Amino acid sequence: MSPLRRPSALFLPLAFLIPTSIFAVLTNLTVDDTNTTFFNFIDADANPPSWAAISPGDPCAYCSAQPQTVSIYDQTWHDGSVGSAGSLTFQGSAVYMYGIDLADPANISFTMDNTNKSFHYYNGTQQFVFDALFFSVQNLAQGVNHTVSWVINESKTNGTTGLFDYAVVTVEESAAPSSSAVPNQGGATTTFKKSKAGAIAGAVVASIGGLILIGGIVFVLLRRGRKTAADDAAATMPQTYDIQPSEAAATTSGRMESKTLDVGWSDPTRPASMTTSPTVTLPRDPEMSTLAPTVSTMTGSAREQFLEDRLAILEAHMNQHLPPPYVPSEEA
Repeated sequence: MSPLRRPSALFLPLAFLIPTSIFAVLTNLTVDDTNTTFFNFIDADANPPSWAAISPGDPCAYCSAQPQTVSIYDQTWHDGSVGSAGSLTFQGSAVYMYGIDLADPANISFTMDNTNKSFHYYNGTQQFVFDALFFSVQNLAQGVNHTVSWVINESKTNGTTGLFDYAVVTVEESAAPSSSAVPNQGGATTTFKKSKAGAIAGAVVASIGGLILIGGIVFVLLRRGRKTAADDAAATMPQTYDIQPSEAAATTSGRMESKTLDVGWSDPTRPASMTTSPTVTLPRDPEMSTLAPTVSTMTGSAREQFLEDRLAILEAHMNQHLPPPYVPSEEA
């Protein structure tokens, strides 16, 4: 049996249970001011217009603000004055409005979904500040339309001009409009040129969460495989037993007790030369065959009884085979 079970068969069904939203990638969609799918500059076509749509091929000679075109996103922008209004409609989780700050500007009021209000006013001294953040909001609900509206008001320093450049909308990658849905007029482009750290961090966190979940599932499956393999190996391993001698058969040294019986005997009626213990070969006796085969396999009391019985039998045999008493001849 392999030490690790292959987890692929179990892992594949679990992979389909992981929510696909974990792997959703957030994308920053940059929308230029010329994209009418998102932007609506109210009364831009009126006569006179409330907004001047400016590009390299269509400059604004009467506009008081003349920034360097090369520093502006896609080299296009909208120039508004007091009373000019507009809106941006989108679906996404965040939005960032960018424009061009200038010395002595107007005060721009913003409204998000007709509820949240804020304003932007530049009080610096630089003539132009490009990529200036006018308005932003995050943590919006996905899949629903949101609208940012604004209107240009005169500032306390009598500033009357507001310059709008582009917007950045944070959307899920699958929700980003295709090229057929958003006309490419130097307008909306899916680019990270002006991507913000918040959207990128969200995508990274979502990807890390998905990897951690997958790693946890693989770890559990591998751990379960190791445990099962260890159980199988333990089941096939031969068992060992520690056998101890019985209490009756063991002595304090743990060895069987063995004794030797030395029997010496003599008969006063026999010559002195016969008083030593001869080597006697005894005939086989049926009664002796019923005794235990060896002395060393018996316990203390049983062994002593056995030796006494054996000695009695030997004495009985010897008495039966004693030589006749010595009788001196009459001639002597």
